Amino acid sequence: MAATQSGLTALPRGRLVLIGGSILLAVWLLLLLLVPYDPDLLRRLWFLPGIGVIGAIIANTSGTGGGVVFVPVFNALREWSVMDLQPLQVVGVSMAIQSFGMTMGALRWTDRLYHQPEPAPLHARVAPRDFFTVALAVLALSLPAMLLTQRLTAFDQHAVLMGYKAFSILLGLALIASTWTVNLTRPERGTLQRGDLVVLILLAIPGGILTALFSVGVGELVALYLFIRHYPVLLCTGAACLISSVSVIAGSVWHIGAGTIQWARKLMSDVEMVEMRHPARSSDEDREATLAALSAGGEDSGIARRPLVRNTLLASLGLLGAPAVVLLRDLGPTPSQAAEADYPGAGLEKTVWTPGMRVVRDVVGTPIKASDLEIGDLVNAEPEAIFPTEENGYPELHGAELLIAKSKAAVIVVRMEPESIIPGENRDNWSVDGIVCYSKICTHVGCPISLYERTTHHVLCPCHQSTFDLADSGRVVFGPAGRHLPQLPLAVDEEGYLVAQSDFTEPVGPTYWERDHKDIGDQGEADL
Repeated sequence: MAATQSGLTALPRGRLVLIGGSILLAVWLLLLLLVPYDPDLLRRLWFLPGIGVIGAIIANTSGTGGGVVFVPVFNALREWSVMDLQPLQVVGVSMAIQSFGMTMGALRWTDRLYHQPEPAPLHARVAPRDFFTVALAVLALSLPAMLLTQRLTAFDQHAVLMGYKAFSILLGLALIASTWTVNLTRPERGTLQRGDLVVLILLAIPGGILTALFSVGVGELVALYLFIRHYPVLLCTGAACLISSVSVIAGSVWHIGAGTIQWARKLMSDVEMVEMRHPARSSDEDREATLAALSAGGEDSGIARRPLVRNTLLASLGLLGAPAVVLLRDLGPTPSQAAEADYPGAGLEKTVWTPGMRVVRDVVGTPIKASDLEIGDLVNAEPEAIFPTEENGYPELHGAELLIAKSKAAVIVVRMEPESIIPGENRDNWSVDGIVCYSKICTHVGCPISLYERTTHHVLCPCHQSTFDLADSGRVVFGPAGRHLPQLPLAVDEEGYLVAQSDFTEPVGPTYWERDHKDIGDQGEADL
């Protein structure tokens, strides 16, 4: 008994379950308040609570995830048109449900670990060290494998899900049966063997991949192997529940972040909202007071009256950055070297935009007709070359080339009243009926921009609050950005669709040290 009188044993039996369950209940109630519900859908899904109970029983008695029940059920509901769930959404919803059920099961098995009764004959006590060694060793490899699979998977999982749902149910039933029938007369193993730990680690990567695809996998493999090796039920099912709990929570977070599942329409509303905001620029009085305070501070310090001291100080500070510039500039290709690549838009000073190329909507790739845009509209767009077809004849880009092209050529298209536009020098014909187009990439550190104030025509970078005036050539009105947003000259083709007059006449994105090594702006404007 002394071996159990440490750590969580200080808590009375069941207290860990009570505390953890209360937290889970609070989270569930919060989600219930935030997520809107459809009464008609709930009436049609009256049987789901019973399915949840069955899934919880299977999950927490066998160590298998509740996905062995939820995935087949939700796939059937999708196929019967009861719920509009895509295969990937089925996996995401299954993980979200298991985040509560498997966590509760993990708490219950952990509580039992620290309050084990005296083992019966042929049974063995589970050491907490073995319990958590199994869980942590498997999770160390299964979690990265699961998250990478979720990130990289880009195919329809319908076929594999349909085959796997039957396998999952059979696996769950087999684990339950093995709990009661396998090796009843053989003594249980009391200590985790090193060879078995190695096998579990080898099973972790394929288990993580299966969990990413089907919401079940890693816990099932761990439980099944430990059952076969005749370890105590506490180690088999408890460690599997803990592994599955952590896995589905991590997987649910990814699905929420990727937009596969949405917890709350109140937080992610598709209804247009209007928020009154004050100008980001300080008032003239505040600016004058700040400048006066700085001038007074400079006079009081005496630096302004000692130019030699001041200039020496500034020169020494400038020299501190020289080693970093020399060292860092050689870490990658220079702009001239990058421009020699054999794919469109290579280099830092060019993109895939060419004269006459249509402006298309991001993600879907449909062309934008000027007459379809209303005053105040903002559209995230890309060049037509990102969506090559036989009709447009653009070469198909792959891998890093495609990502580079999309990241540099991304634009925002905004329509405003034509009289509110202040055209820059030689930019009188860069807009079409009040429609202007600018790079979507902030000139500070390269964050994407799309927070638009339609009354002021300001667009805000969400990273560091740099603010640009789209009505005035994208000039900086607030924040750390050092130069204006590059503007893409627009025109319309014979069908009324927006097209580019040329590539950007200056580099897009953050400023770099060699961007002014040639007069990009004058060259581009001369080409027009």
